[in-house]
Amino acid sequence: MASTSIRYFAINVEKNTFRRERITSQCRRFGIPLEIFKAITPATISEVDSDYSEARTRRHWGRPLMPTERACGLSHLSLWRRLLADDACDAYVIFEDDVEIQADLPEIISEILAPNVDFVKFSGQHARPKKLVKNLKEGRALFKLAYGPLDASAYLLTKRGAKDLLAYCVTLHGAIDVLMDRSYDHGVPVFAVQPYPVQSLECSDPASPLFTDIGVRTAKYAADNSWTDRWHVRINRFVSSTKKRLAELAL
Repeated sequence: MASTSIRYFAINVEKNTFRRERITSQCRRFGIPLEIFKAITPATISEVDSDYSEARTRRHWGRPLMPTERACGLSHLSLWRRLLADDACDAYVIFEDDVEIQADLPEIISEILAPNVDFVKFSGQHARPKKLVKNLKEGRALFKLAYGPLDASAYLLTKRGAKDLLAYCVTLHGAIDVLMDRSYDHGVPVFAVQPYPVQSLECSDPASPLFTDIGVRTAKYAADNSWTDRWHVRINRFVSSTKKRLAELAL
């Protein structure tokens, strides 16, 4: 990806000016030419194409997605589609707007660009099995992960990566951060810069201006799932668990 052209976007709910001003200020500090992407909301879900099926998501996820979860996923999918149609750009860096940028991200990106690196996480919530790819400045390193670290708050995605991720995630048969993690399903290797240069500030306090726009998940499983749905969930989780173990061994 020599001479790669990159655009930077923050997904922001239009009415949340506090978050918009906060992340814009952070990006100015590091010279990041940030563009604001108007987030899809439950009120605008119908305006975006997707292959979402409540029945399928129940079988995979254990419950339907909340409207806010669908809207979040569609915001990411919309940016991936924009990237694929962007003739002037090779990759996007995508932020959710409740993050803390803690390092010079453009400088880090200049160190990690390579033909085989299509999907890089700059934040993560969980440790994963990993393999060192390259040592970077300031004590950081680029790693290849067995699968993703459960986070969609800050990442780089190339056109090649977007094509395969979109093909897998368009069904939204789970939360978008979980689907993005599943390199063993979508086939896009997940890389990560660690220590992470961006921190997710997901907040569960409704009184805070950083309170997550998705809201608090009320249940892991739907109470009205049929017994066939429940068995499908068990089978799918067993299959995913097996694939995770195989991905760890392959790493």
